[in-house]
Amino acid sequence: MELMNGEDWPLALLIFTASVAVPVLKLLGLTWLLISIRLRLRGRVQDRTRLYRIIEFIGRWSMIDIFVAALLTALVTLGRVATVEPGVGILAFGGVVVATMFAAESFDPRLMWDAAEISDG
Repeated sequence: MELMNGEDWPLALLIFTASVAVPVLKLLGLTWLLISIRLRLRGRVQDRTRLYRIIEFIGRWSMIDIFVAALLTALVTLGRVATVEPGVGILAFGGVVVATMFAAESFDPRLMWDAAEISDG
C-alpha cells in the first residue's frame, strides 16, 4: 500500500503479483487438481495436466521473493533514510512457498489420467 501511496504503482503491482497473486493461484490450482482426482473427473485431463506443468514451472521461481527480502535486509543499512524489517510475515510467506513447492513436486499427474480411466469403466 505504501508503494501505491508513493505513486510507484508499477512496482506495487509487480510485488502484489509475485508475492500474493501467484502463491494464491498456485494453491487454488493444486486444490482444483486434487478435487478433480477425488471426484474422478474425466473431462479436460489434458488441460489439467497443462495446469500442473504451469504450477510446477512457477514453483521454481517462487523463492525469488525470499531471496530478495533476505538481500534487502542484509544490504540496506541507511538508518533513517530506509530500513527493511521482514518480520514474521516473511516466515509465513516462506512456509507457503516451500509447502507449495513440495506439494507440486509430490503431486503425480498420472493420478488424473488414472481417475479418468476408472471413471470411463
